[in-house]
Amino acid sequence: ARLERLDVTRVRVLGPVSDEVRAVAARRNIHLADDPVTASGRVELRHYLREQAVSETTHRFGNLVHR
Repeated sequence: ARLERLDVTRVRVLGPVSDEVRAVAARRNIHLADDPVTASGRVELRHYLREQAVSETTHRFGNLVHR
């Protein structure tokens, strides 16, 4: 019932997860990270990091729009 009210997109789970909790998470589009906990920060933080790519398109001769 508590998972229904949370305003989150990811939950780190320690221990086993019941099928009922998995069903609620799937219905609410919540990612359950239930992998075994490791001492490696790089492995743990992959559940929380959101990458974004930003690109800028310019003309091959430079910016042709002068203001």
